[in-house]
Amino acid sequence: MKKTILIFSALWLAAVGLNAQNKFSFGFEAAPHISWASSNTNKVVPNGTSFGIKYGLRGDKFFGDNYAITSGLMISHTSLNLIYETPIEFKTVDNDFTADSGSSVEYNLQYIEIPLGIKFQSNEIGYLRVLFEGGFIPAMELRSKVTADEYDVDKQELTEGTIPIAISYYFEGGISYSLGAQLALKGTLFYSSGMFDITKDEGDREDRISHNAFGMKLGLIF
Repeated sequence: MKKTILIFSALWLAAVGLNAQNKFSFGFEAAPHISWASSNTNKVVPNGTSFGIKYGLRGDKFFGDNYAITSGLMISHTSLNLIYETPIEFKTVDNDFTADSGSSVEYNLQYIEIPLGIKFQSNEIGYLRVLFEGGFIPAMELRSKVTADEYDVDKQELTEGTIPIAISYYFEGGISYSLGAQLALKGTLFYSSGMFDITKDEGDREDRISHNAFGMKLGLIF
């Protein structure tokens, strides 16, 4: 995995160093999505899906007519629903509480994401291009909150309990529609999956809870 990340980083640096005649595109996009958790243990059970959204800036540095290094800066709002089959302690800015076994807990998470991937696009077919990209999404947590209705806890901010750095891989595909004057609309579907645990528990827990998402991206490309 480290080798893969180094390869993507090297490609990014190579693209940045290309001369000015290579094309650079810039855009804004928003991505409504559904998210769900994956667990490696029966002690923590995913509890359905939830709605989220991310939005921000994206840029493509082309090193050919149809290939580019893509990156950006995105703000992500997402949540995960879990059922803990063993008691777990939560520490928040308001108070600490222990959720009993069988308790349902919702995490509300806000991240800043810096996606890094390789993008492929077809030649224009009329006004359309077919798009595909894939890569990694390093993210830094900005805020995490917890909701547990059984304990009258409603989006209380956690002081600990989550890991501040997350990394996902993603795939994305769709189309762009040219509006002329180097302006285009973008519409794609994407899937992302977390690679590491995003929760941090006291004691000797060995659970690994990762975050997954599927959604649509709508954007404007300059």
